[in-house]
Amino acid sequence: MIDYELANEAYHQRPELSSSDGKAVDQKSVKHWWANKSIHKDPTPAMIKGTATHEFLFEPDANNIVRGLDDRRTKAWKDMEAEAKAAGKMILKASDYDAAMAMADAVRENVHAADILNADDAMSEFSVFNEDPDTGLQLRCRPDWYSPSQKRLVDLKTTLNASPERGGFEKQFFNLSYPLQCAWYEQVLFNEGLPVNEIIFIGVENEFPYCVQVFRISWDVIAYGRKRMRRALDKIRRAEETGLYLTGWPSEHVINLPEWME
Repeated sequence: MIDYELANEAYHQRPELSSSDGKAVDQKSVKHWWANKSIHKDPTPAMIKGTATHEFLFEPDANNIVRGLDDRRTKAWKDMEAEAKAAGKMILKASDYDAAMAMADAVRENVHAADILNADDAMSEFSVFNEDPDTGLQLRCRPDWYSPSQKRLVDLKTTLNASPERGGFEKQFFNLSYPLQCAWYEQVLFNEGLPVNEIIFIGVENEFPYCVQVFRISWDVIAYGRKRMRRALDKIRRAEETGLYLTGWPSEHVINLPEWME
């Protein structure tokens, strides 16, 4: 099922498994995922800033983000915050709002990124729900951008370091299980009859001068992500079948001297 109207907040309240669930299992364990999945956490200012950047770039007419003041301690801020929540909107400090707008502008002004995002049939911020054919688990995803004619999937990442150099964005890409996310989106879209022939990440730094770098994800990385995704989904399925949400850790582990210390 594809839902073009579902709001971002409503999407995140849905019960189907998202790539964030898979990444939680991949990075830690089923026990960590299970213990934290039901805990409601309000979005941090940094998270709202990232959401705002996505909206300003992909849904410029959505108007879900309110530009507040720079001092959250004032009564004026509290009044604006209450009004925003009542309207189902998020509020950002004026400086963070302006930075998010500048990040979106930086992506638009990057010739290569703008060319990639130039498609007449582009679909942005839509929600997809279906069943995983191997495990029977219910899955969901909400792509940033997808072109059916180009079969191209694009994901925007705000980051401290968008550099292609060693230790830059690539390190974050693997540390945060982004290969699994790529495979997850590819699978859920494929289940819905939307094949993916290429996956591109656009990294934009969240501090001035908001540098932008385009990353094309190789198929060996996506294949690696598929293995991580399958392993995570199998762990979730077994846990739900047995009711045992475990770490999967050994009873003990020997710490040896690392090679770099010898």
